[in-house]
Amino acid sequence: MISTLTPRSSPVKWIFYQIIAGTGRGAGMQMAIVATQNHISVAHLSVAMSIIMFAQSFGSALFVAFGETILSTGIKNALPKFAPSVNVQQVIEAGATHFREIIKKEDIPGVAWAYSEAINHVFYLVTAAGVMVFVSSLGMGWKNIKEAKVVQPEA
Repeated sequence: MISTLTPRSSPVKWIFYQIIAGTGRGAGMQMAIVATQNHISVAHLSVAMSIIMFAQSFGSALFVAFGETILSTGIKNALPKFAPSVNVQQVIEAGATHFREIIKKEDIPGVAWAYSEAINHVFYLVTAAGVMVFVSSLGMGWKNIKEAKVVQPEA
C-alpha cells in the first residue's frame, strides 16, 4: 500500500498506511520471539534469543544499505525523466531534505516525483522480503501456545 503513495497523496492516506505498516512490523518482529520461546528447550533459549536479536539487527542493517542503493539508483534514473534540467549529482548530494534549496522552484514537483518513484522501488524490495519471510515461515510448523486450563473439582 505504501508504494501507491505519490506526492499528491492525502496526509490521511500516508498516516494510515504507516500505522498499518508499523503494526505489521511490530507484530512480525515479535512472532519470531514467541515461536522460538515455545519451540526451544529452556537450556537453549538464551542462545536462540540472541541469534534472533542478532539476525533482526543485522538484517535491518543490510536492508538499509540495500534500500539506499536502490534509492540512489532510482533517483539517478528518474530525475532525467521528471526534471531534466536539474543536476542529478547536486540533488543527490543535497538529499531529500535540502534539494529545494539548490534547484529552481519550477523543478521542485519533478524532483518530488522522481523521489516518489525511486522510493517506491525500495518498497518493492520490502514487499519481496516480506513475501520471502512469509513463505519461509510456513515450514516452521504449528504449535498451540495457549496454556491448558486446569479445571478444579468442586468441593
